[in-house]
Amino acid sequence: MKNLLYRTKTYLVGAMQYKNGEGWRNHVHDVLKSLNIIAYDPYHKPFLKDIEEGEDIRKSCQNWMEQGEYDKVQEMFKEIRAYDLNLVDRSDFIIANI
Repeated sequence: MKNLLYRTKTYLVGAMQYKNGEGWRNHVHDVLKSLNIIAYDPYHKPFLKDIEEGEDIRKSCQNWMEQGEYDKVQEMFKEIRAYDLNLVDRSDFIIANI
């Protein structure tokens, strides 16, 4: 059977702040790669100008929330959201782990 999703793009959506979402993304990415589907992963941003969204950023945001510095958290997530929505726009479909 012909691979109807050949060279399509997907964005891997799911929680990152309160639990590690990297494990399921790595598994799904490997499966999709074998099917020649491009997977955008927030842990591994595809563009040079993308904002880092890894463990260090999550820890910083958590510390800011504990200290009541919500304006810093808002600014950080505002920028992250813009980059994430850009990847969603470039995708043909999304895979979400809810």
